[in-house]
Amino acid sequence: MVWIMKYTLLRSIFILTICYGCKRTYEPPVNNWTGFQPPFSLSNTGGDYVILRDINNDTYPDVITAYIFTRNANNFSIHLNDGTGHFLNEALIPIGNGYMVWDMADLTNDGWADILTSYYWDNGIRLYTGQGLTTFSEGPLMPTGVHGWLSKIYDIDGDGKLDLISISNGSGNPIRLHIFKGKGDGTFFPKVTYESVYSTARSLNIADINQDSLPDIILAASFNKIPIFIQQKDHSFTSTEIPVERGECFGNAVGDINNDGILDVVYGGDFPPENRTDTIRIVLGKGNGLFRPSYTTASLSSVKTPIYVRLADINQDRNLDIITFDKNTKDLYYFLGNGDGSFADPQKLTSNDTIHNFEVGDINKDGFPDIITVNQGSTISVFTNKGR
Repeated sequence: MVWIMKYTLLRSIFILTICYGCKRTYEPPVNNWTGFQPPFSLSNTGGDYVILRDINNDTYPDVITAYIFTRNANNFSIHLNDGTGHFLNEALIPIGNGYMVWDMADLTNDGWADILTSYYWDNGIRLYTGQGLTTFSEGPLMPTGVHGWLSKIYDIDGDGKLDLISISNGSGNPIRLHIFKGKGDGTFFPKVTYESVYSTARSLNIADINQDSLPDIILAASFNKIPIFIQQKDHSFTSTEIPVERGECFGNAVGDINNDGILDVVYGGDFPPENRTDTIRIVLGKGNGLFRPSYTTASLSSVKTPIYVRLADINQDRNLDIITFDKNTKDLYYFLGNGDGSFADPQKLTSNDTIHNFEVGDINKDGFPDIITVNQGSTISVFTNKGR
């Protein structure tokens, strides 16, 4: 017995010695994921979309719902997380009539979240500075020249100070990118604007698409291209595109779906009637900002109108999964990723009412992403991930 133990130990040392530094084959962990709990519902005054942000600095994401392109809305809603993945009753926050809430972060470094908004017809963006947990002070309009639209808070130049990124378009104007670089105290340098030849941006993602360690701007649009603004070494931006086979993309998501270390783009379609092929399509990255032709699969094509998509590893097997919903229905779907750019057949979840939009995030901090939908009937549905 002693000899066998010594032999086993020596053999293990020998194998470790000859394999030191060699490339290991990727092996996903054994997975016994158990899916999602039936949804619980929250009362909600309304809203067309939902975002998750930690408003009160307790590390738990809170739920914010707001309207988009609704001229008469003069408030938005906050549901504070109670620290268990459940939420307090809705708090209605007054805001300028017609303004759209896009993002929240502490821009003034005073411990309170500030709100980034835009208004299409005011041709600009506006900050609401946090004065307390649910009290905000309206700041001056920051003009974008054309209609205020998609906006995010992000340290785009990596200087440790949060910046404002905003897209304008419409009324015959092309997509324009506006960068307001932050000074770190809630004030900003004059905007710098970058032109494109494209029109009608519909979603905004920020990711290093060409692997140069500088974040880029990826948009969704209403034609057969995915517009991109590539950040240069001097932190300026150059407009370019990813050609795709189908257009009218309402939303896209960026992530490495085939585990090759290169970012890919997944987008959902609501395509023109003359070429109707509503589906989820994938554009695999080749590196250095180059992409392969887009493709779909039988499983991804099974959802009728998947206009918005998200990527998340919902079962924690180290492969990204696709989450979407079927437009004008209560039906939410997820496709578990195989890690090679292919996906399993869709699994359906049913919301409490017709879904307007959804978001994915770990609301109870158990390591497994959850799904939150904002619905037509003044409700929010929360699908808690059961984990393993």
